[in-house]
Amino acid sequence: MAFSGTPVVRRVSDRVVKIIGIYLAPGASGTISLHEGPGEIKMPDSINWSDYAGIDAGDGVVQIAEAVEVGMHFVGDPANLDANYRIVHTKSGDGPENFLITFQNYSSGEDDSEVMEIYIRFH
Repeated sequence: MAFSGTPVVRRVSDRVVKIIGIYLAPGASGTISLHEGPGEIKMPDSINWSDYAGIDAGDGVVQIAEAVEVGMHFVGDPANLDANYRIVHTKSGDGPENFLITFQNYSSGEDDSEVMEIYIRFH
């Protein structure tokens, strides 16, 4: 299963993307990628994030999954928020073409999550 709702993807700055308007059913997962990646929600094609060399000697290549921070919270009436929602995310991929953020809802209830507000920040 995938995200439900209508994603609204906004580029907030060169390094920040905001996604609203989506939610997950219990047991469902959803994916987000750069515009050239495999995600069901794609970030704008004006986002050109990629691997880069570390600053200090010996750092090697900093892969995009290491350079991206993901934050999420629910938006809605606080009375409707279920304290038992367990939504986690993972990051994978070693370049722009296969970078993927996967959200998984581990909740056991029957109701969908509240609407999610996701911020993706490139460092």
